[in-house]
Amino acid sequence: MWAEQQAAIRRGRSLRAGSSLRAGSSMLTIFRNELGALALAHKLPAICEWSEMAAAGCLASYGTSLRELYSTLAETQRGDIERLLARRHPARQPMRFEPVINLKVARAIGIEIPPSILARADQVIE
Repeated sequence: MWAEQQAAIRRGRSLRAGSSLRAGSSMLTIFRNELGALALAHKLPAICEWSEMAAAGCLASYGTSLRELYSTLAETQRGDIERLLARRHPARQPMRFEPVINLKVARAIGIEIPPSILARADQVIE
């Protein structure tokens, strides 16, 4: 999996891709530091799903926090099981999405983030 990610970033750069979008997966969370470093080394702006990935070197993220996701997972599952046993439909709770911008990465790859985007970010990493 990691070798595929490395090859994809290199290929994207050789094709002059303007950015890289990384949907979340458990494998990507394991390699988030390496992914951020590789994207930065190739000056390829990576937009990732989780805020922890932006902190690890992606240019930005728009998604949930893994910490928040895992902390509510057990509570949600317990509630869903109780609802299923009572023959009611499981609840689907909306998740909070956090826009995060990593200015350190933006500066390193020569991208200027507009103030209007920075103002909307829940977190700006400097």
